[in-house]
Amino acid sequence: MNNKHYYPDPMEQARQWLAERYIPFKQTSEYQIKIGRINFYPSKGTSFRDGDKARHSVKGLEGLIELLTEDGFMSS
Repeated sequence: MNNKHYYPDPMEQARQWLAERYIPFKQTSEYQIKIGRINFYPSKGTSFRDGDKARHSVKGLEGLIELLTEDGFMSS
């Protein structure tokens, strides 16, 4: 019996989640996804907008959804 657990790649999960919602994005490196002026780092769950001095206070998908909603990529 194989006891190895499969843990999905955070980058692949984020890319799939965005694609399923038809949100345009670009993977700019192995660590970063760019959505408009939003920078998202799936493996750490951090996000920030271009020009911000600090990352968004809410991490993970929840934080990304807040920024996407504020920037008009998603409706609330």
